[in-house]
Amino acid sequence: MRAGLFAGAFVAVAALGLACGRAGDGGASPRVRALDRAGAIPQSAARPVAQGLEQGESSLDIAASRPVAIPFEAAAPFSEPVDHWLPGPRRPGLPSDARRAELEQGCRACHEDHSAQWAHSQHATAWTDPLFQHAYAVEPLAFCQGCHAPEVAADEPVPSWAADIGVGCVTCHVEPGRERVWSAGPRAELDAADSPCAHPVSRSPAFASTSACAACHEFDFPDAALRERPLAMQSTVREHARSAAADRSCGDCHMPELGADGRRHSHRFPGADDDAMLRRALKVEARRSRDAVELVLRPGRVGHAVPTGDLLRRLELRVLPLDAEAGARPLVRRWLGRRFAPVHEGGLTLRGEIADTRVGPEGQRVRLPIPPAYRDRPLRWTVVHQRVAHGSSEPRRAPVAASRVMASGVLETPPG
Repeated sequence: MRAGLFAGAFVAVAALGLACGRAGDGGASPRVRALDRAGAIPQSAARPVAQGLEQGESSLDIAASRPVAIPFEAAAPFSEPVDHWLPGPRRPGLPSDARRAELEQGCRACHEDHSAQWAHSQHATAWTDPLFQHAYAVEPLAFCQGCHAPEVAADEPVPSWAADIGVGCVTCHVEPGRERVWSAGPRAELDAADSPCAHPVSRSPAFASTSACAACHEFDFPDAALRERPLAMQSTVREHARSAAADRSCGDCHMPELGADGRRHSHRFPGADDDAMLRRALKVEARRSRDAVELVLRPGRVGHAVPTGDLLRRLELRVLPLDAEAGARPLVRRWLGRRFAPVHEGGLTLRGEIADTRVGPEGQRVRLPIPPAYRDRPLRWTVVHQRVAHGSSEPRRAPVAASRVMASGVLETPPG
């Protein structure tokens, strides 16, 4: 999701990393390429995240937002080029075609199980989702529309039929202009008979790889032409290349197998809208001294940073008294996410990434100071996955649009 990203400096968390690709990067080889530029600030400009309060700081309600080394800038190329169509934003110059709505209905009628799963996914509401629409109203950019309404050109109004499709069956499986049906397969073959399908199916291993997702989940800020090195707006595929799950595909987690034959996969696309998947994504160790709670966060069953995807996602770390009432203000909070500030480059003022405190392969260690009045009381710690409505230079002021608890626990008063 792109809308609402340019208004504030600190940005944070949402549901499944359903991003949008750059307008016009139509699904084929222009997007599926090896990235050789990181788009991050030099390591010399970064330093480790501070642990607790620094000299002169008095607030206990601060952000874990000091510059840190960007963990993904040395990521390996994420895919090999392919010579055929892959899903993504509609190709420039290719007119919209309302007949694709009829094709979509045909897919849903024959593939009822997959259609029912998809109907509960964020792909189904890529355009109509209220949170996206709120952000899009703030910044109605073609750049955002390209992936959230990929059935029409990014500079065209979105008709109701395209809004209904969202990211649908035809978006990922039917090549525009040719109406060739694509799916995953062990080798490349075009228009092969495939019983019991009522139509030929072209297959390629690329459809079971990260390449099939890259066009809408890996892209630079739209001002790339102005920069010496483009800055990644979303880097999920590069993050995957550095993760412990690099030898697995996106679909292994987000399209799990259904049945023993391995031929059917869920089209629910669980992600950050799925409580169980969120809980599996992090391993959290908590310990306490008299004056601080320390949380060590490491990747769990996840193949990218936590959080990943759009910039309106973040983690909030909280400490409260164990007996605090629901809705009580935390004693101390920290936020983990990406942080931006103006930078000067080539005579221009651009947005630069000055910190990335998300949980990557190396993990994060965060110290949360306990106010003196609560050092002899049992405490509860919580890690919350959040999506904010828009960015803000003050993370505590960013309005939270959605949140889910990822992990929590109780720490008793230490002896002595």
